[in-house]
Amino acid sequence: MLGKIKENAAKVKEERQKTKARKEQERLEYEARKTKREQERLAKEEAKLKAEKVRLLELSDKEIMVELVFAIRGFQERLSDVETVQVDLESKLEQIENDILDLERGISNIESRMNNDN
Repeated sequence: MLGKIKENAAKVKEERQKTKARKEQERLEYEARKTKREQERLAKEEAKLKAEKVRLLELSDKEIMVELVFAIRGFQERLSDVETVQVDLESKLEQIENDILDLERGISNIESRMNNDN
């Protein structure tokens, strides 16, 4: 009887260890796939940057200035978009603050009515 209990306990322990080892193996495989994808992404990015570097080094001074103008225009457009979003957010924030004030006034009115009724 005691031997059977020990045997069952040993089997349970062994199964838990196998399960733990299997889960660890799955986790490691997942991390390896994730790392491989990241390495591939970085390799593509590196190749892209090298190609851009070669392209820019082949340009004349005049062509580089044109590239610079286009880049600055792009940044200006992005800045303009960010400023528009900022204005929208400020407007929304102001509306929320007004709504909060309205709620506070409403609560004060309700409290004063309750006090007057008592």
